[in-house]
Formats: sequence, C-alpha cells, structure tokens
Amino acid sequence: MSIVRTDNDPSLSRTLSPAAKVYENARQALAIKEEINRVSSKIEAEGGFIWRLHQVMDTDVFTGFIEDFGKTSADMDILCFFIKLYQNIESCYQKKYSVKPAKSQMLFFMKRAMTNPVFRKLATEAYSKYKAEETTGFSFVERILVDERPVLDQESSE
Repeated sequence: MSIVRTDNDPSLSRTLSPAAKVYENARQALAIKEEINRVSSKIEAEGGFIWRLHQVMDTDVFTGFIEDFGKTSADMDILCFFIKLYQNIESCYQKKYSVKPAKSQMLFFMKRAMTNPVFRKLATEAYSKYKAEETTGFSFVERILVDERPVLDQESSE
C-alpha cells in the first residue's frame, strides 16, 4: 500500500491499494491532459503572441534556420538586426512604390545594405538606436531604394 495525496485537498492523504493507485494516477493524468487541451485551445482562439510564435517555430524552414544561424545569443541579436532591416526595407519600398517588393528586389536590397560600407554602417547605427529604444525605424533605408537599374551594373562588377 502507498500514500497518495488527493488533488481536491492536498492536506488529505489516504492509503490506496496498488489498483486504486493506478486508477488515481490515470485520473490525474487525464485531468492534466484536459487542462493542457483547455489552455491550448484558449491560446489558439486568442491568436496572440504564444500562438503566433508556435506557428512560426513549428516549421522545418524556421527550425533549420535557427539551427544554422541562431546558436548563441550573439547570433540571435544578429538575426534580430537582419529581421528589423528586412522589415524596414520592405516597409519603405511599399510606401515609396505602393507595392510589395519582389523577392529578387529584397535580396538585392539586403545584399546592398550589407556589402556597401556606408549602408552597413548606417544599418548598424540605426539598429543600435533601435535597441536603445530611441527610434522605431531605419531612416537611411530610403537611400538603399534608389532605382536599381543604374546601380546594377556598378554593383555587379564588385
């Protein structure tokens, strides 16, 4: 025989037979499972941060990306930098041209931001200000969005 606490009143203890202990453990496990389902259903219905984080993290693409590029806290900070830069480029482009940039344009602008020493310096300074909560955007981004055609020849030779 063993002593098991009931979940109705933790101060009460009673002696249970082995069969009753199995039954009690199963009942408690079912109660835990029901609580997990209730809470997760509520989280899903609310669609807030936890649910959206799960949706993002529950993909092979994201998992692989984090495994490759997010191993340390410094890596995660760099990822946050690039995410913020990407968002700002995309947002600025949409404001300027009233259309979302194509994949090729985003790749071009991201590479330009990081390979051009002036843009890279501006990006890192803007991110430092962003982290210090002095700003919400990267004001220099408009300079990256000049008409691509004249600079394609110049930058492709680099």
